[in-house]
Amino acid sequence: MANAYEDKNVVYKREYTDKIKRTVVAFANANGGKIYVGIDDFGQVVGVDDVDDVKRRLSKLIQDGIFPDVASCVEYTVEYAEGKKIVGVEVSRGARRPYWLVEKGLTPEGALVRRDAASSPASVKEIERMIEETSGGSYERARTLAQNLSFLQATDVFLKRGLKLDRLELRELGFVDDAGAYANLAMLLSDQCPMTIKIAILADDGNVGGVVEFSGSLFKQFDDARAELDRRNRKFAGSFADRRVDGREYRVFPDVAIREALANAVVHRDYASPVPTLVRVSTEKIEFVSPGGLVQGVSKEELSLGVSICRNPKLARVFHKIQEVDSFGLGLARIRRAYEGTSAEPKFEVGANFFKATLPKTPERRAVEADFKERPVEVRVAKRSPIRVSVSPTSVDLDGRAASNAKPEETKSVSSDAFRSRRE
Repeated sequence: MANAYEDKNVVYKREYTDKIKRTVVAFANANGGKIYVGIDDFGQVVGVDDVDDVKRRLSKLIQDGIFPDVASCVEYTVEYAEGKKIVGVEVSRGARRPYWLVEKGLTPEGALVRRDAASSPASVKEIERMIEETSGGSYERARTLAQNLSFLQATDVFLKRGLKLDRLELRELGFVDDAGAYANLAMLLSDQCPMTIKIAILADDGNVGGVVEFSGSLFKQFDDARAELDRRNRKFAGSFADRRVDGREYRVFPDVAIREALANAVVHRDYASPVPTLVRVSTEKIEFVSPGGLVQGVSKEELSLGVSICRNPKLARVFHKIQEVDSFGLGLARIRRAYEGTSAEPKFEVGANFFKATLPKTPERRAVEADFKERPVEVRVAKRSPIRVSVSPTSVDLDGRAASNAKPEETKSVSSDAFRSRRE
């Protein structure tokens, strides 16, 4: 029945003890093993008085103290040795590794493994290897080491769009795996996301003039980075056909291209690489550099033809749900279309470990001309009302000062709408 001594796959316990759950975790994370309750450390059979009570207590201990649920890997038996009853607890290698002690969490001290005749803390490398072995190679589906997560920022984003983010929705979107543990997708969209977006502001001489780094949920990072790029997108007032276009501002970089390039960098990057998503802004161009080359199965030629295989389909689905990206991989095509009608052209570069999208500066004159033709020039009037103006047969003074040929009794108050009517 039992060996004379404990070894890597056999453990003796004189009686029931809470420490048995440590051994169950270690066996489930390794190659399995068997625990005998009713045999002391020296291999002497002492027996168990109430086997049913021991089995009941063991079942509750394992159910409440270990995560994910390891019950399917555990089998209880009642055996006899030297005329005495003992309880056998046979543990098989778990399919949901790593398992860990609830009170310790997914840490080296919680995710124990079996070494020789002892249950010892697993190294971070061992934990990562177990996750990789049971995740099927998908980063976003793999279990995250960070299980103490909150989703305040994500919940706020969903609420603003009339959506809810409850436990059922978290499971439907892939935030939790079939064992109920948080996946890397949840980590990326949680308040505790360790990934960041960095925006480097380059001076005219090419040196870095400043760096802004955004953290938090990818939702928040995306919104914050987009707001910063919007602020940095230089504007100007200009002239066209010898007419001054006052009160009108034109962006040097197309808004649609910036939004799509940022979304592409956030949604399609390789998050297995811990480096930040990088955006470099200069007066001449904006570069979006994200970790990860082409997804396996797509060539550079196919990319130029619009072929798209999503690296992070679950992440893309979530961003599509909140209406930030489309679900058809049309981002690069939209960037190209944003430059139609100009002499500038966006550039896409792919390396073994990175993807870079470069948005060049659009020619100001061409941008002003296109925008000028689309919409008539408007004269903007301050919203303060009433506005004091002086009206005479020959002059109108916006400052409210009477023209030289205006009579005092002709001065009166009019609203801004009325004034606009007079001007038209």
